[in-house]
Amino acid sequence: MPLYKLNKKKDGLQCYKVVISFTQNGEHLQTSRTVYGLAEARAAEAELLAQVKNPQSSRMTVSDLLQRYLLALKPDVKENTLRTYEAKFRMFVYPFIGSERLDRLNIQKLEQWKAQIMETDYSPATKRSAFRAFSAVLNYAVRAEILESNPLKKLKAPKVSSLDSELHYFTAEQFQQYISVALDQAQSSGDFRFFVFACVAFYTGMRKGEINALKWSDITDNIIHVRRSIEQHINGKDIEGTPKTESSIRDIQIPAPLMQVLQEHRRRQEQSPAFSEEFRVCGGQNIINDNTIAKRHQKIIQLAGLPSITIHDFRHSHASLLINEGISIQEIARRLGHKDVQTTWQIYAHLYPREEERAVSILNRVKINQE
Repeated sequence: MPLYKLNKKKDGLQCYKVVISFTQNGEHLQTSRTVYGLAEARAAEAELLAQVKNPQSSRMTVSDLLQRYLLALKPDVKENTLRTYEAKFRMFVYPFIGSERLDRLNIQKLEQWKAQIMETDYSPATKRSAFRAFSAVLNYAVRAEILESNPLKKLKAPKVSSLDSELHYFTAEQFQQYISVALDQAQSSGDFRFFVFACVAFYTGMRKGEINALKWSDITDNIIHVRRSIEQHINGKDIEGTPKTESSIRDIQIPAPLMQVLQEHRRRQEQSPAFSEEFRVCGGQNIINDNTIAKRHQKIIQLAGLPSITIHDFRHSHASLLINEGISIQEIARRLGHKDVQTTWQIYAHLYPREEERAVSILNRVKINQE
């Protein structure tokens, strides 16, 4: 695989001819490329070698690989997860590097791609997530023997500062202020669906899809059995399935304030002649539309004069309250339905500063008699 110096230069760079010899179907063949500069010659050598070893990659573009990856991913993930990946690729990969051939995908081109996504107006956390999603695609290409290695591993993912990754949540006092306004809105309109939804979200830490899917048959005594979840607007339909992961199938004990809310709401729903145990706890015969949830949530925040958080942030509110009261990370993980404690720790580790003070307080009680 020699590099031949040719007797010409361009912009001060030496001209090289890169020659690769190989055997295909018993026939001895050669392929070559002429480039300027030693670095480009080395890169061309690597590209030609990859093309010879894997002819499939020479015909495939990044866009082709993305489509193949999404098809391979489809049987193993929920539709919403698949759409999240599609959105990341649509925003960050297709426009900048989608037409690039895989056999010509090198560090220089990936550095340029990273620089391009860093110039977008999205948050650092979003850019980092897109970087990792594309790296996952290239890892898949290695497993599928389309690429020999993942060149993106040689680049660092975009940094996310502590401010960028800061969690947003309500304190107990802020939630009381929020839910008081939500109750006023429910009483004046006669529609208690969102009020109940917000109570379930805060007191259980359940995901939005899990709350929307919840039926009265999923509640026995003072236990909520999380067994189902709903994904909205999948090809124009709402689809009920299992929760996000196997560990998301869990039982959650109902706190007394939420139990009171649920009992009163059930009495209201029982006034309907169609009532049954299969009624949705929050929505009744139907579920609450995502847009309705978002609009009512934002209206209550404005009326209450509270900082803006998302519906998903009620999970963080639930976790942060329990963490600050000394509940173990294992129980937090179980209530939230995380697949492992490490996931919970990565999200909430910075909320544990009080533990150091408590540890020192305990050690302070162990006196040393120096007399």
